[in-house]
Amino acid sequence: MSLGACKSETKGKTVAQANREFWVLSESRPYQYFHLDVEANKFDGGQELATEWGGNADFLRETGGWRLEAAPQGFTLHSGKGDALSFLETGRGDYKGRYTHDDAASYLKVILSLSGAPGNERVWLYFSKEESLYAYLKKAGRLKLDVIWGPTQPEVMEQMFDYTKPKPGDVVYDLGCGDGRILITAAEKFGVRGIGADIDPMRIAAGERVVKQKKLEGKVTLVNKNLFDMDISEASIVTLYLNIKVNRRLRPKLFRELKPGTRIVSHNWHMGDWLPETFKYVSEGKRVVYFWVMPENFSGTYQSGSSDKAIVLKLKQRFQNVYGDITLNGKQYPVSGKIRGASVTLWTTAPELSGAALTLSAETLNIRPTRAPAMALNRAAGSRLSAEAIAD
Repeated sequence: MSLGACKSETKGKTVAQANREFWVLSESRPYQYFHLDVEANKFDGGQELATEWGGNADFLRETGGWRLEAAPQGFTLHSGKGDALSFLETGRGDYKGRYTHDDAASYLKVILSLSGAPGNERVWLYFSKEESLYAYLKKAGRLKLDVIWGPTQPEVMEQMFDYTKPKPGDVVYDLGCGDGRILITAAEKFGVRGIGADIDPMRIAAGERVVKQKKLEGKVTLVNKNLFDMDISEASIVTLYLNIKVNRRLRPKLFRELKPGTRIVSHNWHMGDWLPETFKYVSEGKRVVYFWVMPENFSGTYQSGSSDKAIVLKLKQRFQNVYGDITLNGKQYPVSGKIRGASVTLWTTAPELSGAALTLSAETLNIRPTRAPAMALNRAAGSRLSAEAIAD
């Protein structure tokens, strides 16, 4: 049976539509909110789904039955031995009584495990993929998370590692780390140190069990904390699997705290108008990994120490892009450029600077052109843009 066309009607009104996707919300843990894609070919594969979500046979909760009731704003699922299951089957109306399909029962066990509902605790299943439902739960105070947790697939991790090139000595921060599987994998494969933050204590607890089992306590630290409250200045690599709204809120913090050259990867979600250095589709085009390098702050006014033949370079910055003008021998020329970490490449029509290479050392921009002597331009005090101005 596919969930694709299931619907519930109460007093003649349609309550919910499956649309092959549903949401899960636990009664006592309103921060537990899951978005699962129920594909028709996987509904009868409870064990396959459990494996996909990082579990095994022990991961499935051993309960004897469920009762699924239609209710406003969704379905209510009661778990516990001896309960009957009321399910709404396509073309048959309400199907009442025990549902004996073993694979479907296994699937519901997975739902209960994911929701963390013990005993007979209520779990709401919302059969809808509409953003309005998410907004309704937020407004009603039923939802505390900004991001729905989902596991990162191995092929996505491999692309993240291919972009960031982890090595011993790197410190990897996973913001919204869930159960910490990216950090655990990176520590095992590359010998890095990993620090993860997640607001969901259940996911952190699950990850800590794996860390202990693999004896990685000295390598991987998982913290039950809001990612916006974390000090991330130590990071050399940052991994993200959030959403576009949270990514945009996070941008000023990244620019404010991360060192130039820090590598950043994001699964599926970009950073708005902060364009990535590159990106790649994986999983047969179903997922995408974006890659950025934190740029140095080159904004400001630079000038030579000679007042009679002053050279003045004015740069404005937007993320990794710079633009402005340079004044040479009384003539002004446009300048544009691209930053990669702590280095910048500038282009200008000024003939004296054809083929110039520029590097930053402290507050000095060193220019080594091919058609003129090398020069050093010092940044004027107070001319630098703030990290927020660059990132917003």
